[in-house]
Amino acid sequence: MASPEKTVRSGKGRRSESWIRTTTLILCALGMMLSVYSVYVEVLVERLPGYQALCDISPTMSCTRVFSSRWGKGFGLVELVFSKDSVFNQPNGVFGMAIYTFLVFIAFQPEFPASMIQTFVSLLTNFGSVYLGYILVFILKDTCVICISIYIVNFFILLVSLVKLRRSYKTEMKKLS
Repeated sequence: MASPEKTVRSGKGRRSESWIRTTTLILCALGMMLSVYSVYVEVLVERLPGYQALCDISPTMSCTRVFSSRWGKGFGLVELVFSKDSVFNQPNGVFGMAIYTFLVFIAFQPEFPASMIQTFVSLLTNFGSVYLGYILVFILKDTCVICISIYIVNFFILLVSLVKLRRSYKTEMKKLS
């Protein structure tokens, strides 16, 4: 029979895992919605000349201008490796949707290796956010509300991933001792 102390700890551990998973899922849902909207805007910009998105607030606050720039597809890098018309040169939002989908699946894996993978993917998305943020501010000289929102979501996913990694590491160390 388990001691009351162990029962309380296991209940607390489950609650913290649940909190981490729920927070990750909410953040991924937000990131997914923002990514879908960015792809939607990009597709409409290509098909409807003169289309302006709801997030186009002023000439220097234009999601449309950012999404239709060279860096709006394949991070501006895929066309350098393959070509502008390559199947791999997708809108950045498509890559975002893939990443958020992956993170949703891995959110249900509390084990240490899954936590390491989630943290690594989160770090990569944040490096991408810094790269695209630099381009946004210093090259395009624009402010994209959707882009900045995605950067914020990515940062919070990284924070939650680090908490998950720390907790799963502690659990792993307890198993080994």
